[in-house]
Amino acid sequence: RAVGGRAAALLLAGRTVSRFGSSFYLVALPLYVLERTGSLGASGLFFTLTSLPPLLAVPFLGPLVERAHRKGLLILCDFGASALCALLLLFPGPPLPFLLAGTMLFHLLSHLFEIASKVLFSELCPPERLSSLNGIKSLLDHGAAVLAPAAGALLFGLCGFRAILLLCALAYGLSALQECFIPYAPRPIQQAEPPGIRYLLGRRELFSLFLLVMALNFFVANSEEIIFPGILVELYQFPESRYGLAVSASTAGTLLASLFLIRAARLRPLEHLRALFLVNSALMAALGLAAPLLRSVPKLYFVLFFTFQLLIGWLTACINVPLISYFQTRVPLEQQGRFFALLAFFSGILIPLGISYTGVLADWLGPGAAYACNNLCVIVLVLLVRLPD
Repeated sequence: RAVGGRAAALLLAGRTVSRFGSSFYLVALPLYVLERTGSLGASGLFFTLTSLPPLLAVPFLGPLVERAHRKGLLILCDFGASALCALLLLFPGPPLPFLLAGTMLFHLLSHLFEIASKVLFSELCPPERLSSLNGIKSLLDHGAAVLAPAAGALLFGLCGFRAILLLCALAYGLSALQECFIPYAPRPIQQAEPPGIRYLLGRRELFSLFLLVMALNFFVANSEEIIFPGILVELYQFPESRYGLAVSASTAGTLLASLFLIRAARLRPLEHLRALFLVNSALMAALGLAAPLLRSVPKLYFVLFFTFQLLIGWLTACINVPLISYFQTRVPLEQQGRFFALLAFFSGILIPLGISYTGVLADWLGPGAAYACNNLCVIVLVLLVRLPD
């Protein structure tokens, strides 16, 4: 609250409670669907059907966010998600067709909430405090990402899916209630021309950063699905407990960096963005190259992997937090809804494409070499594009 005032504190609190609700739902949903269908193929089809239509609608959400009352949109999204969970609670065991339609709506509300909350941050917070507030947001988001899945899986195992729905309904309702008290006077937004994509193409520096974020989503965001299991489980045959510990190092680094960025915004990490990108990708490439070379000394590779992931998590936060702040300060308010909608849309497309591509590459070259190859591509792109000074 000392950093951004009462409005920012209530927005962060509402967002965090909402994030816990979505994490509980999304961790229990695959378990419930698999329990009902007994088929991994049917589960995969279910999640494809629930994710794709809402993603295709994302580009149309940007203009809606720009025209609508942003605080009202957040409250509507959370109340809608709460009502949806309460409606599914009416069934002793929610039928899969109802659950399919409800989850599609759930994803659509989540996309709308995410875009609206980013634009609302720009409205409520002074530009000089955005970096610190985004550091707090990163800390809270990653804290929820660590705590909620474990708690949600435990609750599902003990009490079943209906308990998860009840908890989600309460969490979303509480989040909406908190957001009602955000002091907010909407700024009038003039509908600017050119629209989103043309505006982006006309701003070389902004477009370069946009392309770089998309490249990271394609080349790097697939690590937990393909690279880490390939290296740690398939290549080194580490047990699940050690695998979980190694992968959690990146989250720990991100949490530590978020704490650091809350108090160290004056250091201006954006001015060192190119160096941060290069060091981060170089560490990932080094981990990939070392994977086949250190197979005879697995303990050494585990220590190396854990240490590098801790640093990578730290560097990733030092890149992402100022980057979001840069977008919020440099993109005009009348363009932010469309800009963040485009960012979410292309990220949603490129991440699964990157997972498929990296899976094929890892089968061909091995997971370590694929990891190194992907990050060398990122290094080349970072050296080519124009970044903020």
